[in-house]
Amino acid sequence: MQSKAAIFTEPGQPLLVEDVEYGEPGPGEVLVRNFASGICHSQLHQMHGPRAVPGPFMLGHEATSEVVAVGEGVDHVAPGDIAFLTWIPRDAAPGDGQPPQLTGEIRWRGENIARAIYTWSEHTLARQEYVVRVPDDVARDVTSIIGCAVMTGAGAVLNTADVRRGQSAAVFGVGGVGLSAISALAVREADPIIAVDLDDAKLELAKHFGATVGVNAAERDAVAAIGELTGPGTMNWFNQPTSGLEFAFDCIGKEITMHQIAEAVRPGDITNTRGGTAVLVGVPDGEASLNMLDILRGEKRFIGSYGGSCRPDRDFPEFIRWHKEGMLDLDLLVSERVALDDINDATARLRRGEIAGRSIIEF
Repeated sequence: MQSKAAIFTEPGQPLLVEDVEYGEPGPGEVLVRNFASGICHSQLHQMHGPRAVPGPFMLGHEATSEVVAVGEGVDHVAPGDIAFLTWIPRDAAPGDGQPPQLTGEIRWRGENIARAIYTWSEHTLARQEYVVRVPDDVARDVTSIIGCAVMTGAGAVLNTADVRRGQSAAVFGVGGVGLSAISALAVREADPIIAVDLDDAKLELAKHFGATVGVNAAERDAVAAIGELTGPGTMNWFNQPTSGLEFAFDCIGKEITMHQIAEAVRPGDITNTRGGTAVLVGVPDGEASLNMLDILRGEKRFIGSYGGSCRPDRDFPEFIRWHKEGMLDLDLLVSERVALDDINDATARLRRGEIAGRSIIEF
């Protein structure tokens, strides 16, 4: 069977939208027809950043799909089922430690370009562990971003940080992942929920998802603004003001934002409380040197959240429920829809920072 897909060949070159050739699914494999796929910023790192490596290979890792055929040993989905594709194994428990397996052959120009998961394609031949069955009545388009954007942002709040009612939090970078984090903070009833970005329009959009206040970091010092919003507080053992947040989430991964989340969380007082927690969610595009004395004295924590610490079989039903009950507005979060043939223009707009929420490809 032939089907169109976006092919990455080498850094700096446009993606090629061409036919690839599929055989029947092998043991442990699932062939799906994709309805829609998210366009994630992580793919820009693969295409242009330090993680860029020569191709050819296919990109994308979140989609809503219909199962077409299954291979031997696949028993959790069947042809006709609706499924989400994602990049974290659906039922992996912490400590499983299983590396990704590739599928069998997928041919392009006579070359095998098989991947464990990819979704910028009309069809996907995936390993079964990245295929999550979902109810037949889910929306076929906007839910395609649950497999990465929602999982990563909301999961960081729910699983990695476990934010509780009344705790203070800020999200730096309110794109698709950041808005998902803000939605989860609203569900958990955090207070205040501070959105930090460089764009006033994005900050206004964040308020629709539950942000209580916005800080434009292009116009004012974001850390100082957060100190004013959460202060003045008392002075701790080391004569530091105890204003600041209980949680700060960096959904960008720039050096400056990694510094800011460490500075924005409150220091503790060894006679009374521990400090706040900075959570790195966005894929970093470089290194950052942090003020380790500040982290030590303030008993602050700086932790990573990879894929929102999610277990898709457990967490995806909850995100679907949020969407159905109006707590996660995926229709607003999806801010652009494109055809597969327009993938190069779409990734260029994402790279320029022109996408307010999340772009999706519709097939």
